[in-house]
Amino acid sequence: MLPGFVGRLARVDLSKGEVREEEIEEGIFKRFLGGRGLAAKILLEELSPDVDPLSPENKIVFATGPLTGTAYPGSGKHIVAAKSPLTLIWGESTSGGYWGPELKFAGYDVLIVEGRASSPVYIWLHDREIEVRDGAHLWGMNVVEATKRIRCETDERARVACIGQAGERLVRYACIINDMNHASGRTGLGAVMGSKNLKAVAVYGSHRRLEVVRPAEFRNLLVEAHKILEASSTAQSLSNYGTSGGTPALNELGILPTKNFQTGVFEGSERISGQAMAESILVGRTTCMGCPIGCIRAVRIEEGPYKGVTEEAGGPQYETVAAFGSLLLNDNLEAIARAHYLCNQYGIDTISTGVSIAFAIECYERGILRKEDTGGLELRWGDPELILKVVEMIAQRKGLGDVLAEGVRRTAKKFGAEAERYAMHVKGLEVPMHEPRGKKALALLYAISNRGACHLVSSHDTPFAGKGIPELGIEGGLDRFAVEGKGKFVKSTEDLMGFCNSAVICRFPTAVLNPEENIPIKMIAKFLGAVTGWDVGPRDLQTFGERAVNLARIFNVRLGVTRKDDTIPSRFGEEMPEGASKGQRVTTADLDLMLDEYYKARGWTENGIPTRRRLEALEIGEFARLIP
Repeated sequence: MLPGFVGRLARVDLSKGEVREEEIEEGIFKRFLGGRGLAAKILLEELSPDVDPLSPENKIVFATGPLTGTAYPGSGKHIVAAKSPLTLIWGESTSGGYWGPELKFAGYDVLIVEGRASSPVYIWLHDREIEVRDGAHLWGMNVVEATKRIRCETDERARVACIGQAGERLVRYACIINDMNHASGRTGLGAVMGSKNLKAVAVYGSHRRLEVVRPAEFRNLLVEAHKILEASSTAQSLSNYGTSGGTPALNELGILPTKNFQTGVFEGSERISGQAMAESILVGRTTCMGCPIGCIRAVRIEEGPYKGVTEEAGGPQYETVAAFGSLLLNDNLEAIARAHYLCNQYGIDTISTGVSIAFAIECYERGILRKEDTGGLELRWGDPELILKVVEMIAQRKGLGDVLAEGVRRTAKKFGAEAERYAMHVKGLEVPMHEPRGKKALALLYAISNRGACHLVSSHDTPFAGKGIPELGIEGGLDRFAVEGKGKFVKSTEDLMGFCNSAVICRFPTAVLNPEENIPIKMIAKFLGAVTGWDVGPRDLQTFGERAVNLARIFNVRLGVTRKDDTIPSRFGEEMPEGASKGQRVTTADLDLMLDEYYKARGWTENGIPTRRRLEALEIGEFARLIP
């Protein structure tokens, strides 16, 4: 065993019914670290560019990092990667909870699944033993039902990553749910599992302690980190209200996505906020491994039209609250909680689901869709019952839901050219619940994100209005409406997020989210050094992240992605009509300026292609041969 790592991967070929393990040398970890970096290396080396994402030839990678399974705050995450059936490019999603640490305790840093089983199966991985078990009796069950059954059949302590009926039916934005309430939510990786007839992966390990080179230093750092988080107002807000505690603030800034991004102001924002949730349906909160914050909501509704919602499926966070709330002009918090509950049961991305419903409603309102197209449904804004009905239709691929299950890019092509201007996506991935006209760096990060529209690729403008991260040359004092300097800012903070997704740690406790009061980057480097024994500093963390960003970009460049694809929906070129961001927009010239800055900072060509020179400087020059 290597300090910080197990040093092994497990490989399961479902077509052949074969399982084997492979050693991972320390040199691999020293270059790619884990998580995204390691997953990108594997998929670049093993996948043909023209592979069909829903074919047996696609591979799905579950990966951990060096801090996974330790007591570092935010170490409970893992990453899942494959070619996406939604976007047809790099597919990636992270999830929290306990599944990732359990994979390491069971004896592996990485799990690779390939092929397709002839009938439904699930994988049971425990203490370096791997079984592919019959799962026919689980097919058709929702996530909670299947998880409970699998635990009965394996070990009550097992951690289960599972798909619901949406993944079985190959909804293109189906997700993977672990621990019943944590989602690998984006890019349709649940559909990849469904295409392989893989219902779930259950893991348990009895080896609960991982080797740490300098345990005393690690413990001292841990005490200091907990003190920082105890004093952090950001951490306290996340603990009290979850991510949806920020809903009213976004509304005040005029950047709360509303009515399919037609505006950024919603009069019902207070009624759907984390504060409102805390005063009504919230019954508790849960944590991921090693995290003192506990941002995960647990809600319950015992009476009324939305009764039956239980804390087993957690509770809605900000993205879900906005996607089923302001985006649809719905201020019914209980209905939002019910929509979240259904999505977790079926295993479906709440962001893509909400954006798809908003798209359909706007097309109906504008006469692009008619009642005969909707199966008689009257699509209206602010209709909770309609929202819940369409969620079910999408997950079950029934009627209009079967069309919307393809994602807004494909659906818009089916509806006609006029509909495409209302389809809010980048590279096929539906836009998350953050309005870029009032945060210009966000427009750039949407455009350049390797998985499509993603709010987690780099830092946003607003947290850096004050302090920056001077040790990495990241300046503070950012003006959220300015475009100059945002290319360099996005590059630098994207590298830090690339590190977080390769170390597979949560950004919430870190300075990447809030440089004013969270765990500083220098301390994170010390944590990594204490665990692995490596001599690393803040710049090294950026380098790990930069490698991962470049590898994912190469994955996409092989598929034809260039500057022409680094764009945003045309709606963001229209002026915001009201609120504190009134008059703001992102022009073509704005985006071009930021792209030029960004590509230059990356050392890429003007067309957004990584150069051999830069790849060699990053010690990943061997991947230059893959660039067309």
